[in-house]
Amino acid sequence: MKAELDENVKKLLVEFYLIQCKGWVKSQGKGTSAAGRTLEYLLGKKEDAKSLPDYYGIELKTKLCTSNYPLRLFSAVLDNRPNVMNELYEKCSWKRTRNEGERELFDFISSTKFSNTHRKYAFKLKVNRPKRRVELLMYNNWNKTSVYNDMSWSFDELELRLTTKLSWLAIIHAWKMTLKETDTEYFKYASINLYRLKSFENFIDLIEEGKIDVDLKLYPYYIGENKGKLRNRETTFVINESDISLLFDKIDIKLNDILKEIPKEENKQI
Repeated sequence: MKAELDENVKKLLVEFYLIQCKGWVKSQGKGTSAAGRTLEYLLGKKEDAKSLPDYYGIELKTKLCTSNYPLRLFSAVLDNRPNVMNELYEKCSWKRTRNEGERELFDFISSTKFSNTHRKYAFKLKVNRPKRRVELLMYNNWNKTSVYNDMSWSFDELELRLTTKLSWLAIIHAWKMTLKETDTEYFKYASINLYRLKSFENFIDLIEEGKIDVDLKLYPYYIGENKGKLRNRETTFVINESDISLLFDKIDIKLNDILKEIPKEENKQI
């Protein structure tokens, strides 16, 4: 890491300290992403769907202290040819009893073992270094014979998304409380850890080793003007938080050290 800590990292740590001082804060929405949306609201950031980092070049990942779900790194659709995601959806999706019987496809895919969610097909990742791509391979779920193998993510696209989105990373843990009387949710932000990305080559190694997987989610919009159209932005590369040090270097910085650098007049206001 460079000798002087990035000013934006220092700013984020001070802002987070001020948010911690608020204690329990009312949620700015519902659902699994509510803690993250609430944090962004407190930081003054408007919600968007851009592929850029959340806070002045720093990507924010908020997790509940009670959650064991893998950390979502970034979303990326298969890109080796046009409409490949639609073809995968048409080949492998199945009807669900919920959501008016719309077809959906969910699976969790690794390079070291076959997926076991789909009744008919099993999936597996393969790193193809000569062709510079990560391939999504489809097999018969009963005898594991190859069925289809013309689906992949290019190294170039993955590297662009990774380095643009995750050169700097902040993982924030939060506690959640729900008031039964009003069904209102509140969050209290417990801790923040800062990280710097190691390299794209390391990212590819971790896919090959089965440390980074793909959380595949394909389903249509259920309501609104896009109803019926395929929604695939939630297909993401994920890593267990216990393995985060394999992909990132942790930044060891204490808030007290940063507060000492702030002029006394400003420090009093904090």
